[in-house]
Amino acid sequence: MLFCFNTFLYEKFSLLIIIKLVSYSEKKVIGEIKKNLEIVTMKEKYIQVITTTDNKEDAEKISDILLNRRLAGCIQIIGPITSTYWWKDKIEKASEWLCIIKSMKNLFEDINKSIREIHSYETPEILVVPIVNGDDDYLKWLDDTLKK
Repeated sequence: MLFCFNTFLYEKFSLLIIIKLVSYSEKKVIGEIKKNLEIVTMKEKYIQVITTTDNKEDAEKISDILLNRRLAGCIQIIGPITSTYWWKDKIEKASEWLCIIKSMKNLFEDINKSIREIHSYETPEILVVPIVNGDDDYLKWLDDTLKK
């Protein structure tokens, strides 16, 4: 027997699973598929948001606001770092502080809005990096920590 399942997992991506049942019972195979899909779906809901500021105080202010609003479970502030970039047709170099924000995809709009409310840059860097895998205990802690 040949079965074909088409499951949408992530906005613009779909996953096509084709299974040939040989010696497994149909119920066992479907149970394994569901288990694996739940793991993938669970882990793809987590993100890291990256932003930079021109001073440590602003980075700490962003951190405090996001943590108090439970939009982030953990924020690492690294700096100073040197950033080199194009700005208004010139190459610029600046000392900055990097914030790495651990959160969930469904909270990104609130995170973005919160950062923009207090950020001093005309065009702040606010980037999302999906977390495709991680320690189960850490991700459970992150899930339990964040705003529902």
